[in-house]
Amino acid sequence: MAAAHHELGNLKLFLDCNRIQNDDFCETQMRMFDIPAKWNSFGWAVKVIDGHNMSEIVSAIEWMDSITDKPAVVIANTVKGKVYRTWRIIRLSTERRHLMSSWRSL
Repeated sequence: MAAAHHELGNLKLFLDCNRIQNDDFCETQMRMFDIPAKWNSFGWAVKVIDGHNMSEIVSAIEWMDSITDKPAVVIANTVKGKVYRTWRIIRLSTERRHLMSSWRSL
């Protein structure tokens, strides 16, 4: 959590927040309280998204790319085991393809 202190503006993180821990829900095992506030208190830029929504995921990647002065975390709220019933083909613009390829090279 010392990333902000060391000014690691190139550090990016996706956090899958499915609210399940070990073999039960987090609220039963150990309450997590306000996760975004915890990351924010350590100096991270924080964005909360629906982890099953591809347009929100792409938007979050673009948002993280714009944050350069401190580390950034995207908290993706998900449902463990959720399955998509239909497949969608998403056409990425040239700019977004470049953005995705630049993330792979990090």
